[in-house]
Amino acid sequence: MASATTGATRCRDELPRDAAMSWCPISHLLCGDADPRRPIALRAGVLIDLSRLRADVAGATARLAGHQAAALACEDTYYFTVGLLALLHCGADIVLPPNTRPDTLATLSVPLVTQAMLEQAETAPTRFHPLSPEQSKIIFATSGSTGAPKQIAKTLGMLTREAEVLQHTWGARMGAGPV
Repeated sequence: MASATTGATRCRDELPRDAAMSWCPISHLLCGDADPRRPIALRAGVLIDLSRLRADVAGATARLAGHQAAALACEDTYYFTVGLLALLHCGADIVLPPNTRPDTLATLSVPLVTQAMLEQAETAPTRFHPLSPEQSKIIFATSGSTGAPKQIAKTLGMLTREAEVLQHTWGARMGAGPV
C-alpha cells in the first residue's frame, strides 16, 4: 500500500476550502455514494482521498479475515484508521494497547496487527456495507492515574453516540476547517 499513488495527491499549505470534513459515523464512513475524491487524511504532505482509504481498508480486511480479536498497534494515524476499519469490517474485537513498547505488546493475548502488516496488504476495490453498532468491541485501558489501569470495553454504537454528543456540542464551532 505504501507505494500506491491512486487516491493520493500532493497537498500545498492547506486542504482546499471545499475539503472541509463533515460528520459521518464510522459505521457508514466507507459505504454509500460519497465522492471518492473526498479528502480523508493528510500524510507526509500527501492528501489521501476516500477511494484510497476504501482500497487500503479492503486489502487489509482481506488480509485480516478470520480474526475474531486482535490488538492494533500503529503509531501512524492513517494506518491506525485503516487497521481499525478493517478489523471492524472483519467483525473482530479490537484491543488498543496503552502504548507500543515491546514489553507491553508481549503481554497481549490476541494477535497483533502492526503498521508493517497493513502497509504490505494489497489494495483491493470493494463495496462496503454499514457496520453493525454492536458487533465489535473496542477495548482500551484507562490511564491508571488512580491505581492500576483498568480495561474498558465499548461497542462501536457506544463510541458513535459519544461522538454524536461531541459533534452536537462542538461541531458548529469547528467551522469549515479540516479536522
